[in-house]
Amino acid sequence: MPAKLRVLFLCSAFNGLTQSVWTRWAGRFGQSRLKVGLDVPEILAFAPDLVLCPYLLERLPPAVFEACPCLVLHPGPHGLGGPSSLQWAVLAGRTGWAVSCFEARKHWDQGPLWAELPLELQPGSVIELYRRQVVPLAVPLFEAALERLFSGAPPLERGPFLYQKKITPQDLRFDWQETGPQILAKIRAGDSTPGTLGPIQGQTFGLFKAQPRELQGPPGEVLGFEGSGVLVGTGTHGLLIERLMPQGGMKLKAKTALLGSH
Repeated sequence: MPAKLRVLFLCSAFNGLTQSVWTRWAGRFGQSRLKVGLDVPEILAFAPDLVLCPYLLERLPPAVFEACPCLVLHPGPHGLGGPSSLQWAVLAGRTGWAVSCFEARKHWDQGPLWAELPLELQPGSVIELYRRQVVPLAVPLFEAALERLFSGAPPLERGPFLYQKKITPQDLRFDWQETGPQILAKIRAGDSTPGTLGPIQGQTFGLFKAQPRELQGPPGEVLGFEGSGVLVGTGTHGLLIERLMPQGGMKLKAKTALLGSH
């Protein structure tokens, strides 16, 4: 890999994923720059030889990806594209998974594939899976992609492709009569964005940090409290919900949201 490259690290947020890649790779090139947010004139003014996108929510315009290779981390396998692939995986209860690195092109997630690493999704919310499973693979994924790109080897072969739309609160709507696993999957798929709405004691909240519990009670009824969380009945068994967000408000410990600070 050429040592004197001008490399732009382009991201939508300087989150844990971006930090891990920036910390590991920034010092390995001739000149590195971090840019949060898509500013095309500023990107072109830097005149990078390579753009690395560990966490990018916006679509890159042709003016950028036609100027130099732009490698994008996708938190899913190459055959399942779109901005919410991991959320859809959690909602469907998938376990076999992968993270992939492709080169930006006109169509979302359909550029040349330079690397892909398999993983088995563990039970948890989207944000937990990002932190525990996607972030640790970001550095080795880019390492494999860059090694292949600069070795002169062709991109990896791509198979069938399915674009999945951005997940919405409507996709996560549920009825407390549904089974505990069904509701749990919807809450975990919406944690932390876009959030899963549900009624508790006549008020609609965003529900976060849910865990299964082996207890039974009327669906939708508060069955008690566990620590700072609330226990709620479903069509099969109970759920512990640790955080609630009133509409227009901020996330609170569930017990505080329902009972106040006293």
